[in-house]
Amino acid sequence: MKLTLKILSAVMILYSIFLLVIGIRNFGPFLLIIFAALLLFSVYTQNSVIKNMIYIFFILYIIFILFFAFILYRNVKYDNPSGAQKSDFVVVLGSGLRYGTYLSPEGKRRSDKAIEYLKEYPHLNVFLTGGQGIDEKVPESVIMKEYFLENGIDENRIFLEDKSTNTNENIKFYIDALKDTDMEYHNILLVTSDFHMPRAGVIARHYNLTVYPLCSKTRNISFIPNIMREELAFIKTLILDLK
Repeated sequence: MKLTLKILSAVMILYSIFLLVIGIRNFGPFLLIIFAALLLFSVYTQNSVIKNMIYIFFILYIIFILFFAFILYRNVKYDNPSGAQKSDFVVVLGSGLRYGTYLSPEGKRRSDKAIEYLKEYPHLNVFLTGGQGIDEKVPESVIMKEYFLENGIDENRIFLEDKSTNTNENIKFYIDALKDTDMEYHNILLVTSDFHMPRAGVIARHYNLTVYPLCSKTRNISFIPNIMREELAFIKTLILDLK
């Protein structure tokens, strides 16, 4: 048992280092390192109470993983033609810029998925979300707009907000931008990454939007750390954000 836990901890640490080296620097890799440290601590500690608490923590975490996997299964759709026909807007959620001025890999995949549907369903307009982070030179939605224009989407079909800093603000600022216009906006084809869709969908429905999910696929190599990070964000949203 101890050898198994040591090997598992080593694998988690090496995987985390690999993720950081290839540029995945969200909370996921650091969470893996923390979990590996807890496993190693459980191997070497002589305190049975602490050891049992660590084991209970991991059991509860695994249970929540299964719960989150069920929610993920229910919310993830990589194609949604019926939703596109019923929607008023395609809403693309931001994911942050790379090097301050370039779409991140996640942002590009989300944009490509939205562009694919905008070309197939010309009645749809698109709303781009994403403000300017502390290490970013311009708002993300502005960079996304340039990318959409480069890929043949007419400027008259593109709307955006450039102040949001999180998913909750993405949705709220979308509503604020359109609620005083004569445009229909309650039915949305929501475009984001697969791991992010459960939380994004919960937030959008909290604001009384009808959500038709359309997911971009996450790279296999980064799926696990993104899921680990997103699980904690999902809990935070349920407890703190939805008031």
